[in-house]
Amino acid sequence: MTQSSPWRIEARALVTLAIPMIAGNVAWSGIAATDLLLVGQPTRGVDIGAIEFIHQQIVSLREAGKAVLLVSVELDEILSLADRVAVMFDGVIMGERRASETDEKELGLLMAGITEMPDKPIIDAVEEQLAAKEAREAKQHG
Repeated sequence: MTQSSPWRIEARALVTLAIPMIAGNVAWSGIAATDLLLVGQPTRGVDIGAIEFIHQQIVSLREAGKAVLLVSVELDEILSLADRVAVMFDGVIMGERRASETDEKELGLLMAGITEMPDKPIIDAVEEQLAAKEAREAKQHG
């Protein structure tokens, strides 16, 4: 059974896709009845008042026991809204952390493909990781 969401996206009854509209006009009616909310960049391009409203809605759904999958490039947003954070690099999940037990520095390293704190300056570790990635890509295409 499918239902039409406020964003004109057909979704199964248990899943709702939330896509912010121009100027932050996000209709949240009907979302509370779903078990899973998929949210991508929920506050991109919206004003501060709308950001606060969107965050409140996401938190209230989370607190109501609903599953929320949040995809965002805003680390502060992720850390304030998420219970757990999974980081991808080059299409691979590099690690998963509890939001309350990590910080932007650790997440940034995971985003660069570094899974452990390096024993050298971080910039050197990142440059090594990028060089290794370029070598893999050259080998695949060469």
